[in-house]
Amino acid sequence: MIDYIKGALIELNPVQLVLEAQGLGYQCLISYETYHALVGQSEARVYTYLQMMNEQFLLIGFATKPEREFYRKLIQVPGIGPKLAIRVLSQVSFKNLQRWVIEGDEKSISGISGIGKKTASKIILELTDKLVLSDKNEGGAPIVSSYVEASDALEGLGFQPARIKQVLQSIQVGKENLSLEDIIKRALQLLGR
Repeated sequence: MIDYIKGALIELNPVQLVLEAQGLGYQCLISYETYHALVGQSEARVYTYLQMMNEQFLLIGFATKPEREFYRKLIQVPGIGPKLAIRVLSQVSFKNLQRWVIEGDEKSISGISGIGKKTASKIILELTDKLVLSDKNEGGAPIVSSYVEASDALEGLGFQPARIKQVLQSIQVGKENLSLEDIIKRALQLLGR
């Protein structure tokens, strides 16, 4: 796995870049947000994700780790492939998309070109419990929250995933900074244990 590449920015346009490091030129697909962050720079550090697609490797680059982490979550949604995910992130910032997911704003998500109402619903369903808004994390960037860990722990105790998700969503509203221990305690109270 290549975590990041640091080197000379040889080529940059709104959909891809070429970064030269150690005599090799790395071509990466990028989002518009990454493009905007790198404009005017001669050197850059690009966080990468290596994707196998149609029997070839695609290297996808991001200006920040939080955007890359959001991308990783987005491509796990059924029907969202690597190229669609990059197209989506080129139309709307990942921070706005994250906010829409957490707020359940299907209308805004389905307004993105290439995303219909059905896919917007899937995105909300799949990502809501994996994201949390936090003003203390790089300007509201998505983080893998303690809610995911709590969900795994509660599932290990034998609770049904659908019920766990429902309870964790009710706990999460307005309480983004709870510790893992607090989340599990509150969930167990709501689950009746």
